[in-house]
Amino acid sequence: MPVGTTLALWLLAANVASYFYDYAGRAESGESAAMAREMLVEPDRYRVYFLTSPRYDPNHGSVLYIAYGVTATNLREPNLADFKPPPDDGKGTLILALDHRQADLRTLQGRLPGGSEQRVNAPNGRLMYISYRVPPRR
Repeated sequence: MPVGTTLALWLLAANVASYFYDYAGRAESGESAAMAREMLVEPDRYRVYFLTSPRYDPNHGSVLYIAYGVTATNLREPNLADFKPPPDDGKGTLILALDHRQADLRTLQGRLPGGSEQRVNAPNGRLMYISYRVPPRR
């Protein structure tokens, strides 16, 4: 096989591997799309909060498109100064957090006990986001 063809095939394989195993697992749009899909699980029964600033917020294009019509509150302030406890209307709470906001998530878990945490990983094993879901009151 000529050297040029061998080099071209190697370069193609390296690019494919780099994209699908390295870049795609870290892509911001992958996280926002996955979070938006999670917002669609019984959206009328949950109040949604985002702990994702400054990377993106609920107005990110992927979130608006995939979870069209689902409202989410962006908690952007340090120490959760902008968090207001949800009203006692029987709805559950869904908190979606990126890795860099885990301390804020732990604080909210203390304020809103009784939920379950799920860590969502990319195919390469990297943590994409954490969801914390407090079920609705019946």
